[in-house]
Amino acid sequence: MHATCDHHHHAPLADGQVMQFDPLRVALPGHFLRMEPYQPADIRIEQGACGFAVVGHYGFELFTGHCFEVTVDGQRRMFDRWKDLPAVIDAVVRFLPGTDPHDVDFTIHYQHAGEARKLRHNVHNAPHGWVARLRELLARERQGKAAPCPQ
Repeated sequence: MHATCDHHHHAPLADGQVMQFDPLRVALPGHFLRMEPYQPADIRIEQGACGFAVVGHYGFELFTGHCFEVTVDGQRRMFDRWKDLPAVIDAVVRFLPGTDPHDVDFTIHYQHAGEARKLRHNVHNAPHGWVARLRELLARERQGKAAPCPQ
């Protein structure tokens, strides 16, 4: 395998485990064809003259079962997707990110020297990534409380 990655260990990458949220840059020879079962929102493909790179990170949409309850304009509202949360909230009522106990597999299909190839990523659920999201949500709460009322 001629793949290299730029997450944590900076070593050649073969099929293997990748941690959710860790920055990822995998350079592969040839031409990108597709990702299966789908290409996650936080993963992009950079095609070059001699190869391509898979760049980004495996993010929050991989695991389900989220429950975020906040108040907005005095009303309690529940969300099951992070991206649907409003930019400004009154208060965080409940913060329960989904933490499925299983890993998620992605396969990168590409072609090099006329030959079909693939690289598999086994993405491991990393609950530590939610700590930063909780801090971000609490900052939105403070923004909502700090905003002066128009008179």
